[in-house]
Amino acid sequence: MAIIQGIWKFHAAPAASAEVIIEDVSFVTTDGYDYDAMICYTSGGTARICYGDISLVVYNGSYGWDYEEDRTIDFGETPQTVSDAFYAYITQNADALSVQEEATPPHLYVRSKEGGRLYAKVTGAGLLYARITV
Repeated sequence: MAIIQGIWKFHAAPAASAEVIIEDVSFVTTDGYDYDAMICYTSGGTARICYGDISLVVYNGSYGWDYEEDRTIDFGETPQTVSDAFYAYITQNADALSVQEEATPPHLYVRSKEGGRLYAKVTGAGLLYARITV
């Protein structure tokens, strides 16, 4: 068994899994969808990754990622116990990101307001507003 946590970004083209890996693990994609399982397998020599159950294929090696937001996933701050096979697959096919790397997407707008407040707007699949009092 292994421990996983934090934010990970899958490579653009993850490798095919040598075995079927079905893992009960909680995570959130960057567009805010929560999942409680991930399945990594190979079909016809092509890598496939599913979130939730087998019906939601988010990556198909023949076509790529359905949505770019599905590449980055957050396992949360609390460590989760996962199988060695799952941990090996993730560490070989994704990169761990720092919170700062994930919080600085290409489209970040910051504007100041009266009273020393800053508002940040992140564009993408969802919007995030943060208020920082200086």
